[in-house]
Amino acid sequence: MRVRCYYNLHKHCISVQEKKNNVWLVVDHVKEISLVNVVFKVSESGRQRVLKDKRKNVHAYIIGDISTNDISCSRIVSYNPYKYSTFVCDDAPIYNAEACIINGKLVKAK
Repeated sequence: MRVRCYYNLHKHCISVQEKKNNVWLVVDHVKEISLVNVVFKVSESGRQRVLKDKRKNVHAYIIGDISTNDISCSRIVSYNPYKYSTFVCDDAPIYNAEACIINGKLVKAK
């Protein structure tokens, strides 16, 4: 199942969204999730709003298929709208990954 995930600052967990009738709806809140065929997506208009207002909003997502298999990931992925316009791994932009594990605010990719 293809899902879109983001860290929920209010609930301190990962919100998982599923696309239903062409709209992304939150279907679950989890502490950890494993994804395959991953895309790291940042809405530039949302990022610009953060820079302008100096206030956080949900504009960066990790999209992928939920995996129930054990995944080993070692590359740490991060995102800071004040420093980068994309997700980064070792200060280099990252747009896709074979797999990733999201555990709270920690994201590791393969």
